Amino acid sequence: MKKIYLLAILAMGASSVFGQGKLDLRSLEVLRQYQAQTAGMQKTQAAEPKMVTAVVRLSGDNAVAALQKKGIEVLRQRDDLAIVQLPMDSVESVVASDALRQMQFSRPVRAKLDEANKSTGADKVHKGTDLDRAYTGEGVIVSLIDQGIDPNHITFRKKGTTESRVKCLWTALNGKLTAYDTPSKISSFTSDLRTETHGTHVAGIIGGSYTSSSVTFEGVAPGADFAMVGLKSSTDTDILLSIETLIDYAKANGKPLVINISLGSNDGPHDGSSVNDQYYAKLGKEAFICIAAGNEGDLPIAAYHKFSSTNTEMRGLFDTTDPTYGNTLSGAVEFWGDNSAKFTFQPVVVSTLTGNVVYEMPVFDGSKSETEYRASTYFSGSFKVSGEVGSDNNRYNVYVSLSKAKPKKSTYAIGYIIKADNGRAVYAYADGWEAQFMTDVDGWDDDVDADGTINMMACPKNIIAVGAYTTKTRFKTMDGQTQSVNGGKVGDIAEFSSYGTLIDGRKLPHVCAPGHTIISSYSTPYVKYEAQNQGISISKYNLLSARVEENGKYYFWGDMSGTSMSTPYVTGTLALWLEANPKLTYDEVIEVINETSTRDSFVKGGNQVQWGAGKINVYEGLKSVLRMNSGVGEVNSDKNMLMRNLGGNVYEMFVVGEPALVASVYDLSGRKVAETSADGDTVAVNLDGQQKGVYVVSVAGESTRYTKKVVVK
Repeated sequence: MKKIYLLAILAMGASSVFGQGKLDLRSLEVLRQYQAQTAGMQKTQAAEPKMVTAVVRLSGDNAVAALQKKGIEVLRQRDDLAIVQLPMDSVESVVASDALRQMQFSRPVRAKLDEANKSTGADKVHKGTDLDRAYTGEGVIVSLIDQGIDPNHITFRKKGTTESRVKCLWTALNGKLTAYDTPSKISSFTSDLRTETHGTHVAGIIGGSYTSSSVTFEGVAPGADFAMVGLKSSTDTDILLSIETLIDYAKANGKPLVINISLGSNDGPHDGSSVNDQYYAKLGKEAFICIAAGNEGDLPIAAYHKFSSTNTEMRGLFDTTDPTYGNTLSGAVEFWGDNSAKFTFQPVVVSTLTGNVVYEMPVFDGSKSETEYRASTYFSGSFKVSGEVGSDNNRYNVYVSLSKAKPKKSTYAIGYIIKADNGRAVYAYADGWEAQFMTDVDGWDDDVDADGTINMMACPKNIIAVGAYTTKTRFKTMDGQTQSVNGGKVGDIAEFSSYGTLIDGRKLPHVCAPGHTIISSYSTPYVKYEAQNQGISISKYNLLSARVEENGKYYFWGDMSGTSMSTPYVTGTLALWLEANPKLTYDEVIEVINETSTRDSFVKGGNQVQWGAGKINVYEGLKSVLRMNSGVGEVNSDKNMLMRNLGGNVYEMFVVGEPALVASVYDLSGRKVAETSADGDTVAVNLDGQQKGVYVVSVAGESTRYTKKVVVK
């Protein structure tokens, strides 16, 4: 094997505080790229300084004042965490100050019901089918932070009226939120991003509602009010600021709040330890936050290796997610140990035909904070490797920035060999947008594992992470064509649904919901944009599932798939449960999910981490929530005696809080024709064999009695 050592060691331009871990490796790389780009510029060339938004951990009681004295804008603060905005040129001096312990720059994020409602029982709940009272999410604020929001879609009106249920709207851009807080301002708003419709589709699943002779659509919580945020810059710090704003709004209106985030990122340690993740965890104590698990469950973006005396090396090859790049690499890959001890990282060039190493580069052992690798014989461009111990989690981290490195031959691949002590474990995460792992070279893909593909943003504590399963694989377009969508078998997990076992033992997602071939609302500005690109009138745009026209304006519905679709399903479900009990806590919701989710043959026979608790069961969850309501003496028949038809003439009754029930059935003459009893809060009666007609069912518990008329047909 030929060994040619050719590398460049970067001179460290940043001060020594970076070596102490105040700035995470990804943020440090962003800073260095900025410094390299501006190194030759005169100060007069820059019209205005480049600003960066970041989450920081403060040090000392006077930290905020010290930062403000430096001209740093503190946008929000929670305990020792704050969201700040500052010029990029000021980062080094700010990080060096005693007022700061850590800083993490904003990170980019990306987007990750007919049959669906039947599969979960939501249609019974929010339509009142077989129940004495319908639950529609009334009195609850449902929110989404997304892109491509059309708040004036007809599906967001209060049923039977022209009144909008969108009560407030904001746009977020680079740390600033602009409010549209009156009906006139909202009605004049078009979209935060006309080239996107993701947010409109998500909102429709949460709580859209529209019925006409040609279109019937019902989201999960059609009675809830909306507060929406349209992201004009997709960064996690703008999301955090948006959550803060939504919490303030819900408190001012005295209503419970559920927030949907169908966006995500794959970089980071995936353990909930970063300052951003800890900020999310604090916000999760004040609002229910549902976050998509991710759509990379079938992509090679995660790897895991446990070292032993017989398993001494972790090997892998870098690949690009975009085939148009050829074999040009870009993006980033992170490697995290299970403790602070360093491991060695050796870059190599490998023949994809034989699997043999054709070129070894010097080992990165952490003795230098960063190394840039070049080898013009084997690849053009370069890539960087840096390492440090994370100050939040005390885990050793190696960060690889793939800066357009391109192997000279199509049969070459750039990879790595990691060595660590026996008993150690290393977790690897490719960003999934530009970088992933190669899986078709023997001996170099053994560690690639879908258990680890979970969205980094779903990893903080106090978050509800949602995966997806398949309820539908086909839909019809307006031109009569039947479209099939790949990605799963009806009833089974969606192949793309991400999942992961975290280092602290948590397994995500918490639960799965319908997320494949989901029909929901489309943004009218988006459809106009698409129609214009195709050179057709919007009235002739027939590629979606449905269209209605009102007063010269068109509204559309169409399909999408992803955990972006399953997450709003759970968001809407929580709105229904919160209508029944506005005082629900995070722990209680997780308990309800774990106890009532459906575990059918698909769930039992599948990957238990990927499924979580199973399939969300809206109806059984509502019954569980009602059981939590204290004070049986306060129960009234409208809210707490639920009846449903189990098929034929069999009826099931549920009464909250009762230890045993007796159900008696009388004909209209007052004659008792049947009686049954059961321990617990549920009892069923079978009226098969009774003559056709109207009967009265009386259900009695220890301290309550309810009656209900039924018809035997």
